[in-house]
Amino acid sequence: MGRHRSTVRWAMSPADHWGEYARKTIKDHTPRPLLLRALEQRGAGPRAARRTALDLGSGAGNETLALLERGWTVTALDSNAEALEVVRSRAAPDARLTLLHAPFHRLPRRRYALIHASLSLPFCPPELWQRTWRVMRSRVALGGLLAATFFGQRDGWAAEPEMSFAALEDVPGLLPGFGLEVLEEWEGETALALGGTHRSHLITVIARRGRAPEAAGGAAP
Repeated sequence: MGRHRSTVRWAMSPADHWGEYARKTIKDHTPRPLLLRALEQRGAGPRAARRTALDLGSGAGNETLALLERGWTVTALDSNAEALEVVRSRAAPDARLTLLHAPFHRLPRRRYALIHASLSLPFCPPELWQRTWRVMRSRVALGGLLAATFFGQRDGWAAEPEMSFAALEDVPGLLPGFGLEVLEEWEGETALALGGTHRSHLITVIARRGRAPEAAGGAAP
């Protein structure tokens, strides 16, 4: 686990508008480090055969477009319709891209070689977080990867009642049936996309499904 301080631009405040956030973050076309790390990890062990990915909380679509450019079939899911229109406006017509307007716990009934959730899960309401996480785990194919970022308990928004946070020591227990390949912690000041700064506490997780996936119904068990 690493811990250091730096300044990165990614975040918004809980009250900000996600559509505006998506438009603001178009200018940085570089996919987030979590996605690039997950793609590296995919080649380091047994992998799901098909390159299918779910980008959960796709925002401006930077990671969705990066996956398409690398030959993946991608479902970009966001709970904000305006953000999905930003993705639609940026992407060339492509049969490999599906845009899905839905809450995080309503995932398609299929398995993915990669589920990517960078900086989106913390904005899932606490009463839906466990349900959402169980559904996510169940949708990862055998040999597939789940790559996610949690907000830790020392994050500057930790007192926000409508957001979800995790403790580093609890993360391994959230991944039954998975092999934990990356577990890292980072704390530092971040510049918010819509202005201002924020004290961040981030927990990065990349895990590989190592046994038969859990039964996946329409919603979480």
